[in-house]
Amino acid sequence: MSKLPRDWHYYIDAILRWFDKEITIPKRVLRLRASLYVKIPWIDTNDMVEYFLRRGLLREVKDNELWLALPKYLDGEGQIREAYEEEFRVKREIYNKWNEAASSAGYYVEDIFKEAFMDAGYSCQKVVFDCPDGVLPDSSRKVEIDIFCVKEEWHLGVQVKNVTSDIFVNPNIIKRPSERYESLVREFTFCSRNRIIPILIAPFIEGSFYVFDDLHKGLHCRTYFQILKPEHESLKNEIKGVLRFGNIRCLSEVTQHIRYWISRIPETWRNRHGHW
Repeated sequence: MSKLPRDWHYYIDAILRWFDKEITIPKRVLRLRASLYVKIPWIDTNDMVEYFLRRGLLREVKDNELWLALPKYLDGEGQIREAYEEEFRVKREIYNKWNEAASSAGYYVEDIFKEAFMDAGYSCQKVVFDCPDGVLPDSSRKVEIDIFCVKEEWHLGVQVKNVTSDIFVNPNIIKRPSERYESLVREFTFCSRNRIIPILIAPFIEGSFYVFDDLHKGLHCRTYFQILKPEHESLKNEIKGVLRFGNIRCLSEVTQHIRYWISRIPETWRNRHGHW
């Protein structure tokens, strides 16, 4: 019997205790930890943050609105009290380094996934397809595929989203989709209409994405961690120790469980979708 998603209202006190110990937490990290470690649905974590702010249980740090803190840790101006300024400075420095490392890893991560698909026997390249009017669900005329893979009759359109700003859900349940989601819809729509298997690879993907997979006869691979370059190992440890977020790996190649998933794509696709 599957478990129901957890209602965040039952975890208000527990989550606020995080702030008692840690002084301040970035909004993104708070949402990630609540979703991954407490199992609160990703979309609900935004409502949770808004509730905390609306009730005055948490406040945004002045001039650092991406950070949240208990009111008792803020001065009359809304800034972190002097006694906690050094701790806050260190946290901000680590958080900023994390963002920079993740940004610099974008093409690097695509490359190590490309190598993994090539090791599995696929020919791979980055491709931009031109599309006539009416092919895509919006006015776009081009679709960029991060890794276009071909092996025998198998054609794959792989999108690599090595981000922690989103836990991916079924795009069709989002009222105001971001450009990232609009792009994903374009890519899956184009691929499925051209008998290319659309594939999303990302650290975190919720179960609702299976509905989107089935709509487009696609697949997804949940890696469970963001990938950074090997030279960021010490930063990874700082993020885990100071920001309490541990779902990061520093890799020179993809893990064996990802290679195994890639090796089973034809079997997985046939079992789930049967045929075009």
